[in-house]
Amino acid sequence: MLSSHGGVQVDCAASTVSDVMSTAIGVAFIVLVCILLGSVAGIVLSRTLGEHRFSDQTKDVVRMTAGTVGTMTALVLGLVLASERSAFDAEAAAVKQGAINIVVLDRMLSQYGPETTDVRKRIRQAVAHRYSLVWPEDSWQPAQVNATEDVPVLESIQRDLVALAPKTELQQWFKARALDASSQIFQSHWMSFSQRGMSVPMAFLVLLTFWLTIVFMSFGLFAPPNLVVAVTLLIGAFAVASSVFLIMELDDPFNGVVKVSGEPVAYSLSVLGK
Repeated sequence: MLSSHGGVQVDCAASTVSDVMSTAIGVAFIVLVCILLGSVAGIVLSRTLGEHRFSDQTKDVVRMTAGTVGTMTALVLGLVLASERSAFDAEAAAVKQGAINIVVLDRMLSQYGPETTDVRKRIRQAVAHRYSLVWPEDSWQPAQVNATEDVPVLESIQRDLVALAPKTELQQWFKARALDASSQIFQSHWMSFSQRGMSVPMAFLVLLTFWLTIVFMSFGLFAPPNLVVAVTLLIGAFAVASSVFLIMELDDPFNGVVKVSGEPVAYSLSVLGK
């Protein structure tokens, strides 16, 4: 959560949309299109083959198969969504804990004495810079999350803390607590920002889209081609695609529409150095 560079990096185009959000929208749109095409293919296939080709036994087999695939797809979607939500909550908890540890570190250094004024200023500057990168003022601007670039400043601050020469037992206690807080900040930092990249395999998305297309194709196979059926299939396809969008959004907790709040870090900034 700390950085060794100052200033805010702003993209040239204010309208730049997060790459991850674009990916989430793109994947959800592809899923939506495939599902709708499957529905249309089912309706066209039904009219092409004719009603006489579908006996009651044939309809039962198709419905049971589609029901099995649909149940399997629903279970997989639910499990993946729950997993992504757990990972998202873990990221949010790491950010909150990191913000708390930063405040604790600042208060311990404040109680230590005026010798720590310089390092406290550096901590606040670094936190302010990291906050501006991860939670930019322009909500459409992508978060710049890079765990490795913060390592030098974290190590530099820890070296300064180790170099402190306590003159009393009380200062020795504050120094020990400050070192503990700095170590926890290091851990929270890596927990929050080290695991980057898409964790949902592309093969899973392809298979999921294939299963959903089959299910909706079976719906269209026996559905009468009227407005009510068309609207129902559209709403169902949109609902399923939106769940895929939510999974993709939760996959990157610092970008997109659904992201980890920066309020804990903003609060820590408001009290640092006081």
